[in-house]
Amino acid sequence: MLSAEPDVEILGEAATGLEAVKAAAELRPEAVFLDIEMPKLDGFEVLELLDPQVAVVFVTAYDSHALRAFEVHAVDYVLKPTGPSVSARPCHAPRARVGGRPDATLLARAARPPASMPTAWW
Repeated sequence: MLSAEPDVEILGEAATGLEAVKAAAELRPEAVFLDIEMPKLDGFEVLELLDPQVAVVFVTAYDSHALRAFEVHAVDYVLKPTGPSVSARPCHAPRARVGGRPDATLLARAARPPASMPTAWW
């Protein structure tokens, strides 16, 4: 869904939380889309290891973590499964956080059920 956004550049993906941290350090994205449940490190552990300037959107099947997500300053919280009707919504908050620049790059976690897609996008 993010690839359909004309001003979004997807830098790649990661299969585990550790890979996501490494990719974010190397690629220096402006925004990260993370799941809560990931192998090695969960989404909150990944967030702790990211540059605080990176906008974080959680895309997850678990509504029980929403309050904590906003307590750690996530810019949005999207429940899976998502569909075309919400495809652009996850991009609004990161755009605002990074100044609304149309060239914002994203590190994105796949917003699909486990095993149907790679675990993360960057």
